[in-house]
This record gives sequence, C-alpha cells and structure tokens, in this order.
Amino acid sequence: MNTDSIQFRPARSDDRDRILAVHLDAFGNDEGPVIASLLEEMLDDPTAEPMHSIVAESNDMIGVRSLWRNIDGRRPSGTGGTTGYGGMPG
Repeated sequence: MNTDSIQFRPARSDDRDRILAVHLDAFGNDEGPVIASLLEEMLDDPTAEPMHSIVAESNDMIGVRSLWRNIDGRRPSGTGGTTGYGGMPG
C-alpha cells in the first residue's frame, strides 16, 4: 500500500454507513453487529458530546477510525475515550 494515498480527515455524517461497515468487518459475524449497534447508540447519544471522530481513507475506502468522546456525560470539555478499528487493505 502506498501510504501517500492515505488521507486523514474528520469524519462526516455521510461516512456513518462506511464507519459501521469497518466495525462489522473488524469484529466479524459474531461480535460485529453488537459493536456496530453500540456505536450507533453512542453516535446518537447527546451526552457523548463533545465527540471527535477521525477516519483514514484511501481510494474512497475508510479503513481506520478513531473516536474521542466525553466519557462521563457531565464535562463539556471532558477527556475522551479512544477507539480505533479496522485496517486499510494492503
């Protein structure tokens, strides 16, 4: 893989389905749907704000995602948890 072709950027709302697909692929048929469902709930949870999501994209494919979010629902500038899933095809 040519790492020069990897773009890191903030996730957009139209990335949601592709981000969920990364989680499904990374965790397989048994755990993938559970993890994707938990992620959907978290993305829709206003107490998780602020939330900052970064994706790595290559050839219009998202292969890696990292998320920082408020972890206790009380601190508007709280420290976040970090998750990263998936891998770029190589």
